Order: sequence, then C-alpha cells, then structure tokens
Amino acid sequence: MADSGPERVFFENSAPILRVENMEASLRFYVGLLGFTNAPWGTAGFTSVNRDRAGIYLCQGGQGRGHAWVWLGVEDVERLHEEYKTAGVTILKPPTNHPWALEMHVADPDGNVLRLGSEPKNDRPFGSQSCGTGEAGGPEWGRSSILAKPNMMATSISTNATGPAPLFNRLFSSPLTPALAMLSTRL
Repeated sequence: MADSGPERVFFENSAPILRVENMEASLRFYVGLLGFTNAPWGTAGFTSVNRDRAGIYLCQGGQGRGHAWVWLGVEDVERLHEEYKTAGVTILKPPTNHPWALEMHVADPDGNVLRLGSEPKNDRPFGSQSCGTGEAGGPEWGRSSILAKPNMMATSISTNATGPAPLFNRLFSSPLTPALAMLSTRL
C-alpha cells in the first residue's frame, strides 16, 4: 500500500479575540446582559466569555483595532431576541431572514458587532443581503459597517457538525463570502 503522507490535522473550532477598552464594562455586557460566563482564569487584561459551546476572548487595549464582527450560530435567534430585549440589550438589527440564516445584530460597548443567527425560515421572504451598510441604526451603522472599515473581521464560531456548522457553511457560501475573503487578505 502506498504511503499517503501524514494524516491531516483536524481543526476543532475558532474563537475570536475582541479588543475591548474597559474589561469591567465588557464583562457587564457579555455576562450580565448576554448570558455568557467569564472564565475562572480570566484577568483584568484578558479573558474568555462563553455561552454553551460558543466562546469569545476579550483583550483589553490590544489584539487588534476593535470594531470587529463576529458570527455566532444559535439554536433560535427569535427566542434570543426576546431574551435580549427583556434584558435591555440594544438590538442593531432585529431577526431578519437571509438564505444563510435568520440573523440579528447587537453591538458591544466597544462597537464590536455580534451577528447571531439560526436556521433560515423557508416560509418567509429574505431581507436585504448587504453586509449591513445602512440596514439599521442610521448613519452610525453605515460608518461602522464591514464595507466602510476594511480592518474589521467577521469570524464564525462553529464547534461541531451537529451544532451551528450548517449555518457556518451557508454563511461562507453566501453573498458575504467575497467581503470576508477581501478582509482576510488585508489582515
């Protein structure tokens, strides 16, 4: 039998590192409002916040330029929308149906945008398929959009094939793919 070479290394997941300017304010947002938990090893300068299988690292004053975009697959974005409205979270974009996901957007205190999505609804029309420019929030939204600031990066959290992976696959075969590819070449 011919040697097929070394076995391919399996990638387990991805976890973005978001720049924050005030760790206390960020923890109040992620833990107090969004329902994440703070890692027991976290410090005042670097930590990880997690909810179920999704994790995001927070780094105070470093690890990038800020204003990043993160995509998180969730079980039911409509229920999450209600949970977040009740908690007082500012919703930039309410759940909107797209070919890749039923998706909503929220921003953290530092302007990092979380795109939260679940399975799309086949019985509903699709909303705008732009990358977010001008869809919600007025002029500030356009200025902080993925197209307006090319230093932003969208990252997916996908930890196993039975969780948000189908959404991840649709996201990266969606109209966003060219914008994400462009960003990866600039970072």
